[in-house]
Amino acid sequence: MITISKMQEMDVIDINDGKKIGNVKDIEINLRDGKVTAVILPEEGNFLRFFKKEYDQVIPMSHIIKIGEDIILVDGKNLNLNHSVSYGEE
Repeated sequence: MITISKMQEMDVIDINDGKKIGNVKDIEINLRDGKVTAVILPEEGNFLRFFKKEYDQVIPMSHIIKIGEDIILVDGKNLNLNHSVSYGEE
């Protein structure tokens, strides 16, 4: 088990280039089954817009390879991690 506060301390790393994408800001949970569906990261360098969800990057659980003790590894190959994703876009 892991807490959200512990996840927020972890670096999120893209396994394709080894670069840090950011840190977890929040998680998305499916209320029907109680499962986490995505982790949410603030847009890189987006300190002033921290509370504006429309600028967040959403990484679906299907792209998360491993949640370790200190880092979260994601496959960002088919994700647009250079540009933020807006809520409601699917």
